Amino acid sequence: MELNLSIKQVQTLTPQMIMSLEILQMSYMEVDEYLQDLVEVNPVVQPVEHTSEIETTELLRNKLEWLKTHNGRESQSYTHDTDEDAVSFPDRSSGNKTEETLLGFLQSQLPYTDDKVTAEARLLLIGCINKDGWLDEDLECLAYEYNISQKLLERELMVIQSLEPAGIGARDLSECICLQLKRLGLEDGLAMTIAERYLDDLGKYHFSRIAKETGKQQEDVREALGIIRQLEPKPGMGFSQWEETSYIVPDLTVTQTSEGFELITNDCFFPRITISDYYLKLLRETEDNDVREYLENKLRQAKWTTQALNERKNSILACAQVILELQENFFTYGPGHLVPMCLADVACRVGVHESTVSRAMKGKYIQCSFGTFPMSSFLSRNLGTDRGVQSSPDRAKAILKELIEAEDSSKPLSDQKLSDQLEKMGCTCSRRTVAKYRSEMGIPDSCGRKHLIVNHS
Repeated sequence: MELNLSIKQVQTLTPQMIMSLEILQMSYMEVDEYLQDLVEVNPVVQPVEHTSEIETTELLRNKLEWLKTHNGRESQSYTHDTDEDAVSFPDRSSGNKTEETLLGFLQSQLPYTDDKVTAEARLLLIGCINKDGWLDEDLECLAYEYNISQKLLERELMVIQSLEPAGIGARDLSECICLQLKRLGLEDGLAMTIAERYLDDLGKYHFSRIAKETGKQQEDVREALGIIRQLEPKPGMGFSQWEETSYIVPDLTVTQTSEGFELITNDCFFPRITISDYYLKLLRETEDNDVREYLENKLRQAKWTTQALNERKNSILACAQVILELQENFFTYGPGHLVPMCLADVACRVGVHESTVSRAMKGKYIQCSFGTFPMSSFLSRNLGTDRGVQSSPDRAKAILKELIEAEDSSKPLSDQKLSDQLEKMGCTCSRRTVAKYRSEMGIPDSCGRKHLIVNHS
């Protein structure tokens, strides 16, 4: 056996670099929580108080004054467009919450019984109702597990389903809607037939098929749809089972000035820390080696964290600046005007690795006059050229929307025909891709659009 001595270079990550990378990919809330934990374990660290709400509001008011001039642009969140004629249900969750729990509300309505087994069966069933108001468990399994008669459970489930709110205790969407229709006295109507047998077809906008099989007119089907849309698919909503709402905090804001667009960092949302003067003084004056070593380690940790926070802010700002430059059309005209942009494009301009850009964008948001958007949403692949201009999926969706709005409602275009027209306009999209984009925008297929007046505004 021979022993050889060789020299080679090996790249390793120092603890400081690891900390910097971890903090870079954290969102504001995660950084804030990280610093709170750090303050508890490191006496040298002191958090810097955020600007008061009044001062912050005044600062942003001055910077965002131009937004008031965009009255024609309705602010929106980063969500997909929805079709007005789509099968959707009203959201009654906001403004209707009470402190009473669903369990307590149902128990207060139960009729009196002196039979212990019956009372236990009722409580068991109520306990299996989820926050949406649906029964989660199978009755046969419950009967076997708790040694209770299945017939008793079925009977008492009918009692629970007679309580308020209507539809409570349903085992699926069909039963939930049927219970509410019965409560309205519509058990013999077309809406009940559709709820029992044709919900899948209704969701696919196959009105002609429903009309043919039920012997009704399409107008009757649409009228029944109007009744169903007024019902609540989640009757348990509105009770105190909800988690506290988590709001999106934009890290940066894009404003428009006479000289162009300006990128503003919301400094009040970039957490900062400082080093305690008391412990610095103690470090200089102490003669205890153990105390000195302890404070030096804590001071080193504080300095590393401060540096990592500054690097995080600078990296986010640099990436956002590139997004602003490359996606100027989006900030000028809004959704539907994204141009192709990938991580490599941003990384090349910033002068860092793509993984660094990915970490900097993760969980970060940009606010503009059209809404608040995640930074990653500005990344878009290239679908070809549209009259000499590169097209992205965002642009393809905008063109697809225009084509559908301009089509003859009596002869709607199929996905293949839409794909062919997009191809002629420079956007290469397969039929499956067109179907995917159409579904994301809440637009039905050609059968669902036939004879329908669709409004996408």
